[in-house]
Amino acid sequence: MKSIILSFILLVGTASFSDAQTIPVTWDKTTVLIFDQPIQSVDRGNRYLLSAQDDHARNVLKLKAGSKELPETNLHVLTSDGNIHAFDIIYQEQPELTTWDLRKSASAKMTIPSYGLDRSDFEELAVFLGNEFSRIIKKQYRYEVYFWLRGIYYQKGLLFFDLGAKNTSTLPFEVIGPETKVLDAKSKKQASSREQVLKPWMDFSEDQPVLVQDQSQSLLMAFPAFTISNRKRLVFYLREKNGDRELQLSLKGKKLLEAIPLPMFHAKPTIAHGSGEL
Repeated sequence: MKSIILSFILLVGTASFSDAQTIPVTWDKTTVLIFDQPIQSVDRGNRYLLSAQDDHARNVLKLKAGSKELPETNLHVLTSDGNIHAFDIIYQEQPELTTWDLRKSASAKMTIPSYGLDRSDFEELAVFLGNEFSRIIKKQYRYEVYFWLRGIYYQKGLLFFDLGAKNTSTLPFEVIGPETKVLDAKSKKQASSREQVLKPWMDFSEDQPVLVQDQSQSLLMAFPAFTISNRKRLVFYLREKNGDRELQLSLKGKKLLEAIPLPMFHAKPTIAHGSGEL
């Protein structure tokens, strides 16, 4: 016990505190905090305040209310530079701001564009597009699995790829990806093609869906708008965790220029339907 108290005293002595900042959270939207340094630990004042560190950006913390009755509480975040960041957390049905960039360094502080779309909107869009009639632009069927692209859409600086998959085998297919690359076309002088990995602005890769027999799954992806030449290919790879099944779809650059405006959909329903989960 003495060693624990001593460690805490040393921690307080070496860490600098910032004034508590009030952060509103809600039930059906995720609030994101961005820090200068990777997060070491998180202490929540109430168990109904849900938190999760981003798997790829270790300086990003995601918050959500686990209950609409969440009382006012607090949050402390320790970052790797020894700073303890203190926050007062309140519940708010419709927060005006859901992305808090707390970085102090001017060189490190880059605005993450919201494009007027958050995670809940993105999930609703996937359902909406899944119910819309559309012809299949590209598809592949291998290992008893279908992988398809039904549409390419553009809105507010984003390119949306309406991808989906269906497993027809009795063995479950645990999805990895889709992973996205831009490949240079091979020439006679080249032994291999160069590749560039593209990171989506938003997708469902963190959800790691598992396709059981005869189950379909939307794999909608959104990227900051880009183009490629016809000498290159945009390739989507769908792989199986703990297995060798892999499918891919390849598009020429001119296909991206055929993107159409994103259809209208109701992103803000009048009935609360949040999951309460991150």
